[in-house]
Amino acid sequence: MAITCCLHVEIIALPVLIIVAIGRNQPLKPEKPKWSSDQPMTEEQLRSQREQFWDTAPAFEGHKEIWDALKAAAYALESGDHLLAQAIVDGANIMLPTGTL
Repeated sequence: MAITCCLHVEIIALPVLIIVAIGRNQPLKPEKPKWSSDQPMTEEQLRSQREQFWDTAPAFEGHKEIWDALKAAAYALESGDHLLAQAIVDGANIMLPTGTL
């Protein structure tokens, strides 16, 4: 014998994201990453170094798919889309012990 139940709920308020940290994994912190350098750099030099990092990082260790997910999450976070960054991290099963990329 099967029992079927339906529940209809209308939510009028804005959606709220509830993140629960389990074990060592922490939700992604919404702050934009802070960066500093001992040497002054133009924005173009910084972009070039970032691209060089993302291009070479998979060659040292790890899976390219994870590095691609980290890159996408970093760009989403930098552009202010915290929910997208969290979704990318969650979708790739990336653990964030400190809540930062």
